[in-house]
Amino acid sequence: MKPEEFRRQLDVWCSEEVEALKAKGATDEDLKEPAFARLVVRTVLEKHAGEIRSDPGFRKVVLRLVFEKATPALLRAWAKRERAEGNLEIAYRFEQIADHRERGEWMPSE
Repeated sequence: MKPEEFRRQLDVWCSEEVEALKAKGATDEDLKEPAFARLVVRTVLEKHAGEIRSDPGFRKVVLRLVFEKATPALLRAWAKRERAEGNLEIAYRFEQIADHRERGEWMPSE
């Protein structure tokens, strides 16, 4: 599959999850909450982890989407974890990207 096909599949899964949560009582106001979006994404990634991991192209698309949406705080948390595991170059790079994002010098691609 092409990257846009993987993105479409993710959209389908997210839409299905939103509909399932609406059926369980989620309101339109709930849908506007950032925590709701995080719940949907986390649930989709957990439910479909096998399918995503089994396809290198799909895995790459998901990792890129997650990375591009990562906040400076999340990047710093990743850096901390990498540093603790001895991956100093990766930790340094995460810190650099976080710094650039905070200054508005590096923005993820669309």
